[in-house]
Amino acid sequence: MHTPNPKAAAYLDFLAQEGYRPRLDEDGDVAFQYQGGHFYLDTRGADPQYFQLTFPWFHEFTPEERPRVLEVAATVTAESKVVKIYPQGNDTMATVELFLPDGDAWRPVFTRAVRSLWHAVGRFRELVAD
Repeated sequence: MHTPNPKAAAYLDFLAQEGYRPRLDEDGDVAFQYQGGHFYLDTRGADPQYFQLTFPWFHEFTPEERPRVLEVAATVTAESKVVKIYPQGNDTMATVELFLPDGDAWRPVFTRAVRSLWHAVGRFRELVAD
């Protein structure tokens, strides 16, 4: 088990106070669940102003489905204010990535970032099923 770096420790403390049950994963990132989905907060890197929230591997697809996945990912990304959805290999990821004025500025936007990401993933799933 990793010892959390200062960024990870801040995320772990905040999430625990908010009622989540966060954990440090094998890469040193902070993992938690929201609405049954598995989210990760990136803690690596030296940039204290960079915030990345990830919802990984939520829609696996075949090579034949890739054009549709790309189309829907582009549509949902364009509709969203801060969410990016993109294919990686044969699966799909979604992220919120922000540059913030200081290392603690993520706190007031955290809940909105999680909800925005969750909403965009739901929208992707809705459109890709059509």
